[in-house]
Amino acid sequence: MHTLYHNCRLIDGTGRPAIEQACLITEGGVIVYAGPAQGAPGDLPIGQRLDMQGRTLLPGLFNCHVHMALRFPFSAYLVDEYKTPAYRAMAVYRRAMEAMWCGVTTLRAVGEADDTDLAVRDEQAFAALVDVAKKNLPEGVA
Repeated sequence: MHTLYHNCRLIDGTGRPAIEQACLITEGGVIVYAGPAQGAPGDLPIGQRLDMQGRTLLPGLFNCHVHMALRFPFSAYLVDEYKTPAYRAMAVYRRAMEAMWCGVTTLRAVGEADDTDLAVRDEQAFAALVDVAKKNLPEGVA
């Protein structure tokens, strides 16, 4: 079943002006349509309709420059306070999940010690965590 978010203003991230009288349709946490309400596909089975009451939607934020294992506030000498690659990997996992919970759907990590960011990206366990998190993310009006 699909979820329809309607009666909203949509900023699609393309740089074009916001779309007034927009809607967004999801299926299983994945966006299948975002645009003018008049252009929405009419043949989708809608299980839940959420009236956004004129609120603005900005689906799928991107963070184009992130250091997921960098500790803040960091020291002037940039000492790696994460003692082991395993601990650093856990920090990267957690920060990636926190980003997703805040609405960031795409991260561009620009390099971590021991290539931890690449190991986490390629690890199937992380994909499983994301699936669990998506199922536990609330869909609706905040």
